[in-house]
Amino acid sequence: MRTYLTLVQESYDRVIPNEGVSEALEFARGRGWHCAVVTSNSEALAQNWLKKNEIDQFVFCVVGKESVHRGKPDPEPYNVALSKMGCAAEMSLAVEDSPSGVLSATAAHIRTFAYAPLPSSQVFPENVKLLKTWLELKDWL
Repeated sequence: MRTYLTLVQESYDRVIPNEGVSEALEFARGRGWHCAVVTSNSEALAQNWLKKNEIDQFVFCVVGKESVHRGKPDPEPYNVALSKMGCAAEMSLAVEDSPSGVLSATAAHIRTFAYAPLPSSQVFPENVKLLKTWLELKDWL
């Protein structure tokens, strides 16, 4: 398990933010939106990554595996984030990059966007809008 966790940490260290994510999050914050990261990974790992990539100032909270009993695709992770931020699902947006994340957000009754910059065989529900760039999100904020 220790080897696995080390490999996960090393992989996270190599991941760079998607193009436009900082600008989109800064735009959201400027419009009064509270942003959260909902991850299947540990909160500490996500918080460290956010800080390393200078995105942490745009994120109100991180909900990770420690804060839930049932992970994605269950709606619990998003429901916990909504509760922590004091936000209503119908007034919120989610951006996800995986089918299980999309299912989690939509099950929590949040308008959901699937970040899919490249053509993919992934199939998302009809009510999920595809984003090719993070900057497209600005039109919805």
